[in-house]
Amino acid sequence: MPNYDYRCTSCGKMSEAFQKITDEPLVTCPNCQSNTLQRGPGGGIGLVFSGSGFYSTDYNPSTKPLDEPSPKKPGGSCSCGNTHTCG
Repeated sequence: MPNYDYRCTSCGKMSEAFQKITDEPLVTCPNCQSNTLQRGPGGGIGLVFSGSGFYSTDYNPSTKPLDEPSPKKPGGSCSCGNTHTCG
């Protein structure tokens, strides 16, 4: 459920409400109890990042990307380094 920002046009107090998207906007100010509460534009969107790579602790500069081929070893055409082909 998203958070919505509200502002009372009577007292100017800002407030926040955790509501469903389908809920009607609030109208009564929790500070002055007048019915002049207005929901601000935008908002209502919460982002959730999941998986790896979204946090600074997930970044390791010494790790090579998966799409980079491993470097060939000198001295042969085989991945083991010999002149034959393993297979």
